[in-house]
Formats: sequence, structure tokens, C-alpha cells
Amino acid sequence: MKLLSAMSGGVDSSVATALAVKMGHSVTGVHMALMENRQLFNYGLRGCCSIEDSNDAARVAAQLEIPFYVWDLSKDFKNQVVNDFVEQYKMGRTPNPCIRCNEFIKFQTLLQKSISFGFDGLITGHWAQIIDGNLYRAVNLAKDQSYVLAIMSSDILSKCFFPLGEYATKDEIRQLASDFGFEVKDKFESTDICFIKNGETSEFLTNSIGDKTGDIINLSGEVLGQHKGYFHFTIGQRRGLNIKNPAFDGKPRYVLKTNPAANTVTVGTKQNLNVKQIITKISSSHSQIVSSATKPIRCYVQIRAHSTPIKASAEKLKKNGYWKFTLAVPQKDGVADGQTLVAYRKDRTGDKVLGSWEINNGA
Repeated sequence: MKLLSAMSGGVDSSVATALAVKMGHSVTGVHMALMENRQLFNYGLRGCCSIEDSNDAARVAAQLEIPFYVWDLSKDFKNQVVNDFVEQYKMGRTPNPCIRCNEFIKFQTLLQKSISFGFDGLITGHWAQIIDGNLYRAVNLAKDQSYVLAIMSSDILSKCFFPLGEYATKDEIRQLASDFGFEVKDKFESTDICFIKNGETSEFLTNSIGDKTGDIINLSGEVLGQHKGYFHFTIGQRRGLNIKNPAFDGKPRYVLKTNPAANTVTVGTKQNLNVKQIITKISSSHSQIVSSATKPIRCYVQIRAHSTPIKASAEKLKKNGYWKFTLAVPQKDGVADGQTLVAYRKDRTGDKVLGSWEINNGA
């Protein structure tokens, strides 16, 4: 097959590309330039978008003797991911920019371009599996990335290849990188939001939105302190509240909600964070069970990229596109609008993705 490989410059995408070449596919490598001024992101960044990363990808492609290109997708990335990230925070929501990037940049835009150039499909270094046209968790559950891929439609995923999904450990991938002679074999993991230097999200939002002093209040409306902008806080946050007077029980307080209109942050106890029912709007369906549901579906759900799966029941609501998830045990770390919920169901093959939903408890 004639395949395009998305090469970030990391060990995972490098090995995925090499495995496809080894299998006999005609592979072309492409690195996505996502930053308008990439020189600003050379240091203090643990993402995948620096100029050094493109150089690493180019070296791997040269070793594999495959064509290699750098495609400038910086405008798409800024419009679809960075600007959306800021707007979501302005609305008091908690977005996942990696999901947004996968949906609109790494797959939709990149795949459309690859098909227009005559490629049959796209290779990436994601840890997930496509089995009989269905999306499943990777064998290595600790590395599994099906959570951020579930937003994609089945049509898009049918043209994608994830060679790493069947491997049990990251050590195996690093050993393969060593066997292929790649210098990136020991390269660090991409952990932070790639467009925020040093992981300073609060500083980034201050520069993008500007600080605006407001009140920190309790559930009774009593003012406990001040903040510099509601968008600096997410549901479940404990640090950075700077409340001088102690709680009545002497225990820490947590962010329960933010109010953009009033510029307030409401805090309460850890117990106040408990959530057992979550209202969502469906983003994508990967199963006939979901699309034709007439009664509650038993499943288990994940509401953060690496959170522990929770048993749940999913029920389609009368309001078009909306679903209610009832958790078997309360979610104790808080649930915020804008987060993504992904539902799974176990079968003989593994953990199958049923679909992706956007949390919208304010609906």
C-alpha cells in the first residue's frame, strides 16, 4: 500500500514508520509544522512541535531511505486548536487540546491531504488497535491512546494504521528503535500541551485573555477571597486558591464551578465534588449498539486521558444527541463541562470503543 506516515520526531512515530517500511509498504514521511514561529519553542517544551523534532524526523526518514516532507499546518492549528482552547476557557469549560488536534489536524486535515495526493492511508505512532474495522484499546493499557482517538469517525479510522497497538511495553519500542539504529531511541515522552511552553497554562491564559479580579465564594455565596480570573481554575482544583480563613472542618477546599458571567469561582469540600450522573452530547459513535439504542447500555467510561475506567450505564435522552451516564461509583475528582467521556465495552477481542461524548452538565 502507498501510505503517508505522520512523523513527530519521537520514538513512537519513528518505529511505527519503520515497521510499515519493513512490512513492504511504500511509505512517505511527513512532519507537521504546527507553530507559526517554531524557534520560540526550542527550549522548555515537552511537546512534539519544535524545530529539533522535525530534524529528528528527517534523520529517521533518511535512515529508512523514504521521501520526507514538512507540511506547514500552523494556520490550521492556530485556528482549530489554539484559538479554540482559549475560547473554551473563556466559557468556563475544560477542553482537551490533544483531542481537538487529533480530530482536526492529525487526522482530518492530514488524511484529507494524503488522500488528495494519492495515498491509501495514514500511519501514526498512536497506541491503539483497529480490529475488523473497530477501534480497540492497545494491548498496553498504560500507554493506550484510544481515548483521544475515539472522537474520529469510523470512516477516518478505517484508513489509519497504528502499528504499536499490539506491543506490550514501551521498552519493546525503544529496543526496536535501537535495532533500527535511531538516535531517538531514548528520547523523552511528549507530556505537556505542545503550544504552552514549560506547561505554564495559567501564564498562557493570562497572556491570551488578561487577568480580571473576581470573588472566590462558597456554596452559600459568602466571599472567601479573590482571584485573578475564573479561567485560571478547573473543577476539582485545590492549589492556588489563596483563601486565608480556614474551612469550618479544617479540611482543604476545592473548585466546584466557575461562572464566567459573574467572574466567580465557587469552592467547597471534597465531598461536594462527587458526581454520579453526567449529561453529555455525543460526538461520535463506533457501534450499532449506540446508534440504535432504545434502552440503557452497560459499559465502562473514562473521562480523562489516563483515568481509571468506571462502570456505568448509558441512556439516550429525548433531547437530540444528548445522553445521561450513571456511574456505578461516584467520580470523586470533579467533572467539568468540555471534558470528553469515552465509553468502552469488553468483548472476546478486547476493549472496544463504543463512542465519544462531550460532557455538558450545564445543558
